[in-house]
Amino acid sequence: MPESYKHFKVVATGSIRDYGVVVCTCKNNSTETLVVFRFKNAIGGALHSQDFYHLDAPDLIVDAPLAHTDYPDKFSIQLNYESEDNIKLYVADSLDTILVFNIMSKTVYDDLDKCYIYPTAPC
Repeated sequence: MPESYKHFKVVATGSIRDYGVVVCTCKNNSTETLVVFRFKNAIGGALHSQDFYHLDAPDLIVDAPLAHTDYPDKFSIQLNYESEDNIKLYVADSLDTILVFNIMSKTVYDDLDKCYIYPTAPC
């Protein structure tokens, strides 16, 4: 991560099958930013303390500016397995429409306007 990212705050964690996700908010050049990492679980199906050894090389899934500055300390998430190449992460922050991301996508989501579940889910 660039030096401009400051004060990561973990707002949600979850796991599904062989993957874990960590959802964070942080400041990037004074802009509130949503950052989501995906990592391979050491032991499939649940987060374990051993999994955090894998966080030195997580996959960045989301790196996008947030619309507000007064987000809660916790977000609600739901992970849904649809196929090996399509595992959906739904994120609710209590201020915006639910966001949806495919955590298996090879792209980094950098524009949240394209990821709101309403009126249509683009991912």
